Amino acid sequence: MSRASLYTLGNFTVDDIVLWPGGQTWMGQPGGNVLFSALGARLWVDSVGIVARLGNDYPRARLTEIEARGLYLALVEVDAPTLHDWALYEADGERQFINHLNSGSNKTMTIEPDEIGADHLSGAAYHIAAVPAPQQAGLVAKLKHPGSLISID
Repeated sequence: MSRASLYTLGNFTVDDIVLWPGGQTWMGQPGGNVLFSALGARLWVDSVGIVARLGNDYPRARLTEIEARGLYLALVEVDAPTLHDWALYEADGERQFINHLNSGSNKTMTIEPDEIGADHLSGAAYHIAAVPAPQQAGLVAKLKHPGSLISID
């Protein structure tokens, strides 16, 4: 039996946010497509889980905050750095993300199909966030079962 009815799969990031003009900054913020898609889903669905890899430098105290928002975490810890980026927001609403030089990679931080626990394979729905296309295809093949819904970004 599944622990959540809807799961999101993707990447966590650690974001250093900079607003321009004004110079406001928020360093070391939890982010990433897996977190934001799960929080969005949580607005409509009571039982949402995150299936993702977790880098060796992710701030573990943030996981408690994430769980406190009603998200179930199914994480695979890996000995690699998390994705770290500068999130630059301009006054006109434009934005860009720039990876830190020592950031982990999207490919390395994307969960592999064989890392998904058996108790997460019977969800009613899955959202696979933006990860490399070959990895998305492998995740779809692993998660597809009669009656399930899969969305891909």
